[in-house]
Amino acid sequence: MPIADKKETAASSGATDSETGQLIDLCAEQIKAALDEALREIDALSDSALDTARHASALLGAINVQNLEVNPVGESVSADCQALQQAVRKVCIRLQFADRLNQRL
Repeated sequence: MPIADKKETAASSGATDSETGQLIDLCAEQIKAALDEALREIDALSDSALDTARHASALLGAINVQNLEVNPVGESVSADCQALQQAVRKVCIRLQFADRLNQRL
């Protein structure tokens, strides 16, 4: 919508430039507050994913120390830990959308 049309719409609704500006500021504040809240949750989710990766690494290290790879159960657990680490890496990469979104807004 062209600027002139926006001004006419605001004028016809009885809103002044000052009121329109205040409404825009209020909307911007609400968007920022919502984005900040979402980013806090995404940060917490990222921290949880990284903790999961650390635990998987520790478990994989314990399996290697115990030399359980020669045991079919140990091999299975080792493979599961490696798959878990890979899945967590993918989660962390996909969570980067939040940073891109924040930069764009």
